[in-house]
Amino acid sequence: MEKKRVLRLGSCLRPGGYRLFSMIILLYCTVTGPAQPNEIRMIFAGDIMMHQSQLDAAERGDDTFDFSPVFRYISPLLQEADLAIGNLELTLPGKPPYAGYPNFRSPDTLAHTLREAGFDVLVTSNNHSNDAKTDGIVHTIEALDRKGIINTGTFVDASDRAARYPLVIEKKGFRIGLLNYTYGTNDPHIPEPCIVNLIDSLQIKTDLKALHKKEPDIIIAFMHWGDEYQLDENEKQQQLTWMLFESGVDLVIGAHPHVAQPVKLLHEYRQEGLRQGLVAYSLGNAVSGQVRTNTDMGLLMEVTYRRDPLTREAQLLSHHYLPIWRYRGRDEDGHRLISILPVSAFEKDDPPFLLKPSDRERMDSVTKRIREHLKRYHSSERRVSLQAWKRTTKK
Repeated sequence: MEKKRVLRLGSCLRPGGYRLFSMIILLYCTVTGPAQPNEIRMIFAGDIMMHQSQLDAAERGDDTFDFSPVFRYISPLLQEADLAIGNLELTLPGKPPYAGYPNFRSPDTLAHTLREAGFDVLVTSNNHSNDAKTDGIVHTIEALDRKGIINTGTFVDASDRAARYPLVIEKKGFRIGLLNYTYGTNDPHIPEPCIVNLIDSLQIKTDLKALHKKEPDIIIAFMHWGDEYQLDENEKQQQLTWMLFESGVDLVIGAHPHVAQPVKLLHEYRQEGLRQGLVAYSLGNAVSGQVRTNTDMGLLMEVTYRRDPLTREAQLLSHHYLPIWRYRGRDEDGHRLISILPVSAFEKDDPPFLLKPSDRERMDSVTKRIREHLKRYHSSERRVSLQAWKRTTKK
């Protein structure tokens, strides 16, 4: 009833009055403090992969592994977000042998490390979902569930999918719907009764109808698609994006090309006014062992939504990308080390540690190339403050 009264008040204003009235209400809420949280900040990571070189670097003997150095320098960024979401492009079969490409099989220790690093949600539908057959699909879900990591995209069977999908996450007073699909799996024979969500326009629209009934404030689609190693999206990605946006998706996050692709704003004019969306066609690799050009550079995508003080609708407030670089070296004990480095923090005069000149040159080279490409589009980079290294605890 209260919402209806507010809407009637807004509708009786003269043209242009709504914007002024909304600004007054927003200023009031800012000064006095809102009764409910009115903003949510999410951070997204691309392909989390574990090639054999990464497994070798993490191995400590007797099938024990330590993956914590990989995420040490992005953990504060994940921790300070309200929700951190990534693409888990591997399987957790629950037993050795562990292996990298072409059939990714990683130890359960990785799930623990991802949770400790700050990941709240992982999507699991990608072309490597079926790398370890039934054990990989089922045990990956179980391992993530045990660690308290929300996950979606793959399912034990049809009843599991019906109970868990479409996923709605409640955080800070927002209801966030999350969809996840892949163009296919490397082994197309998905073992029954397991399910891997595949890109199918009719199925996606059916899922969206079911999701709309749950009344989410924000709808996100995490898509595994596109051409590998290409810095621009293809026509199919563009077509799917518009289908998703016109069907009610607010934010589209892409993975699979293993390199960063453009971030673009979407606009749709409806009777009730302008609707805005956002697509990041590919965040590239969060971490991998790949050595092709540009595959050592990825993006963290930071997106903030604000609840409109009048309509109570979630609106896109800000969006920024943070370039990250895959570092390979040795730690103080001589162990091989692979870490994800937020580039801007290591460009400062007082980085967490000094890079060798050859490493700095490699990082600078790919960063310059990707920055030049991305600045032609609709988002901007957020430079990391050294304050980010102070660990925060999520509420």
